[in-house]
Amino acid sequence: MILLLTLFFGRCATLSTTKPTKLVSSVGCERAYYCLQQQNDTKMAVCSAEAIRKSPDNARIFAISCKLELIVHTTSFSGGKLGHDVWPASVALATWVEQNSHRFNSNASVLELGAGVSGLPGLTVASLCNARVTLTDLDGTDDNEPTTIVSTLKRNILANKLELLVQARALDWCDRKDGDDTEVFDFILAADVIYDFSILESLCFTIRERLRPPSKNDAGGRAFLMNTKRDWEGAREPRPILDDLIFNLKKVGCEIVSNTPMEARWPTSSVSGDGEIVSLIEVRLSR
Repeated sequence: MILLLTLFFGRCATLSTTKPTKLVSSVGCERAYYCLQQQNDTKMAVCSAEAIRKSPDNARIFAISCKLELIVHTTSFSGGKLGHDVWPASVALATWVEQNSHRFNSNASVLELGAGVSGLPGLTVASLCNARVTLTDLDGTDDNEPTTIVSTLKRNILANKLELLVQARALDWCDRKDGDDTEVFDFILAADVIYDFSILESLCFTIRERLRPPSKNDAGGRAFLMNTKRDWEGAREPRPILDDLIFNLKKVGCEIVSNTPMEARWPTSSVSGDGEIVSLIEVRLSR
């Protein structure tokens, strides 16, 4: 089943049932409306999000549904590197969480890996399900200079009044000392976190170590990973793709429950109607 995250401009009202419109430029626009849509005969929208740029601090309000709005502050690229802004896969995962909130039981423990500055999926599940959420990312660059990722995550937690449910901290997948913390989680969320072979194996080990294992009467925890398909042709060095992620997950003892392709469309300066292909991977630990 193919799903589509497409863009509209206007108010967040009822979910659209019309055919997706072509992506248009968002330059100078204050509002952008996104809709996650099933590609079938009915063209019925299944969930939506609206981003509204808020002055003067340049925060965005994401209307994940007409009943849920989340404030997201971002930072500069120099301050957050690849995690400095909200990526399309993060919006796609947050809207999927909103539609599938029934899968997250109240008081469940949730870990978001590579949350960037927004932690949008984690904030969504905390708001809708009263889940206990831990947002994590690498709070430092390759040359060990501090970034503003975790501090911005904490700012977003406070801005949304979720400090009783959500915490943010640094987590380095490659630092095996983090394995001394044996806390496991009912759910793991991650959006657009595969971009470097040097950390791919560590990411998969982290998922295996942090996801609640199955027991005799329990299938165990679930990880939901939203991944963007990119054309790495011409890249200076090899980059991992979805197949590499799946291979490494299986290698460390994980099972792929499902792999759902989608198309994500995001405001850009281009008038192109082409979207980004993303896939939602559901993962559990093998018995």
